[in-house]
Amino acid sequence: MIRPLSAFIFLCSALFAVETINFAPLPKEKVETLEKNYKPFLAWLSSKTNYKFNLVMSVDYKDLVQKISNGEIDMAYVGPLPYAIIKQEAGFVTPIVKFLDKNGDSRYTCSIISSMTNRKQKLSEFKNAKTSLTQKYSTCGYYNAKNAFDDNGIKLGGYSFDGTHENVALKVLLGEAEIGSLQTSYYEKYKYLGLKKIYESEPLPGFTLIVNSKKLSQKTISEIQNAMTKLKPLTNSSDAKISKEWSENIKYGCEVATESDYDTIVKKLKNMKLPQ
Repeated sequence: MIRPLSAFIFLCSALFAVETINFAPLPKEKVETLEKNYKPFLAWLSSKTNYKFNLVMSVDYKDLVQKISNGEIDMAYVGPLPYAIIKQEAGFVTPIVKFLDKNGDSRYTCSIISSMTNRKQKLSEFKNAKTSLTQKYSTCGYYNAKNAFDDNGIKLGGYSFDGTHENVALKVLLGEAEIGSLQTSYYEKYKYLGLKKIYESEPLPGFTLIVNSKKLSQKTISEIQNAMTKLKPLTNSSDAKISKEWSENIKYGCEVATESDYDTIVKKLKNMKLPQ
């Protein structure tokens, strides 16, 4: 009797075991901030899907891309460029939702900024200007700056990678860089300090939640996607209370994403050599 009973208990445990999914956010903020902003989101998602979510931190964009490519991360919040890079290196990643901003738009833009004290008004006047960029794999970093300079027929000169969007704004304000490339929302946040916008990119597809389709089943992916797209913080006050403490990046809800949304980024990346 003992052996059959033991086997039965083991079988039941296997059948009802909760799958653990490793999730990684973009390393755009301090670890403490990321934990504060994403743990409530993961707890909510766990309650809606019956999966456990493990928060995995990355040192920088490159580390995040490497971990996803190696299969250490099952699900991640990334920008368009990191997704395109990962897609080229490991074709098994799929975008399932793209996040909305407070205006209900899933798209965003990048900008090139300068100081209000600089007399130059057009990007074409900033040939070989010292440029502050975010991280190497940031969409609004080298990728945006290179496209912007190419569009204006000039060469991207000396540049430095200064980490965060806030650091880029600070470098320009302090005169340590003549121009900087960052997400337009950060320019809007800090422009009152004395910044001006001299270039703005075309609308880019929104930040996305990607999954490792080799490790997660279609059933699991669908459950996560359905749970997230049903939450409507912008139109439902109860949902807004649920997401109130989440990261600003994900608190306004999302909509279904497809690979075709990111085709332009993927194609441009093929013709661009990113710094190593």
